[in-house]
Order: sequence, then C-alpha cells, then structure tokens
Amino acid sequence: MNAQEFVAAIRDVVMDTSVTDTVAVMRKPPGRRPEAELVELSSWYNNLSNADREMLTRMLTMVARNAVFGLFAVLDGARRIDPDAGVEDYFELRHVHGSSHDVLSGPEGEPLHELL
Repeated sequence: MNAQEFVAAIRDVVMDTSVTDTVAVMRKPPGRRPEAELVELSSWYNNLSNADREMLTRMLTMVARNAVFGLFAVLDGARRIDPDAGVEDYFELRHVHGSSHDVLSGPEGEPLHELL
C-alpha cells in the first residue's frame, strides 16, 4: 500500500463513512432506548427542511475532512503537538505486510495531508 492508496482508503472508510453513519443515526437512532441526547438531536434533524439537511450534510463532510487533514498534518510534522520536540522528533506510519513494509508518512513518506 502506498500513501495515495492509504489516503483514498481513509477518505472512503473513515471520512465518508463517518458522515453517512452520522446522518443515518440522526434519521433513526438505533436501539430500543437511545440516549436522550441522541433522541433530541434526531428530533431536531428530522424537523429540518431538505435544504437544511443537505447543508448540514455538507458541513459534516467538511468537519470530517478537516479532522482527518489535521491528523495527517500531525503525522506529517506540519502541525506540532509537542512544542518542545526537536526537529529530529517525528511520527512514522508504516503499512506492514508480511516481512516487508511501506513507509506512509514520516521523513521517507509522502505528505499525507497534501494528498488528501
């Protein structure tokens, strides 16, 4: 797996799925007795106009993308989570398959946040 394939998979499995799953839960909360907060949010969502639901879905899509972008920026070193870390400190993400591995982020990898 290379960095482009990883980013595409995260876009599909994490970003897009989080939006569709959230909208589905808002439409109809799962379970016999959903939490009161979820029931309240669902009632609010279901009373929105179709245009407002579409706007909310667009906003959720933006939030999901920004969250993943931020995580990728941290993995790439473009955003620091430890202001005291030196330049030699970095995160490295590897895809290990069998006895080999591919570096997806870090000094040897591509900038994931730019690929997103």
